[in-house]
Amino acid sequence: MVEMSGLDFLFQGSVVIGFLNSVITMSLSLIIAVAGYYYLSIKDNLKIGIKLFGAALIFLSLHFIIYIIYSVFVGASLYSIMLVENWPVAVLGLGLVMLLKTNKTLLN
Repeated sequence: MVEMSGLDFLFQGSVVIGFLNSVITMSLSLIIAVAGYYYLSIKDNLKIGIKLFGAALIFLSLHFIIYIIYSVFVGASLYSIMLVENWPVAVLGLGLVMLLKTNKTLLN
């Protein structure tokens, strides 16, 4: 498909929302996770590393929450979405706890 039509299909209609969602949220999640790894392993700063991994999890779950909303608007089957795509809420909660509650009691 890409060979025949080029990359123009990525910027037409509702495909652009899904494409930009993937590019932006997943890229930010990866960049933040790499920064978290750097702080955990190289700088030995556990507090900042955990906060960065929490932020990376938030962006990861945000991607899938936007994907679910996008799927509803483009007419995907709600049955399959609700059956398998309920885990982003738990990951969002874990990311928020890691980001907001990084203190000495959590680290011990």
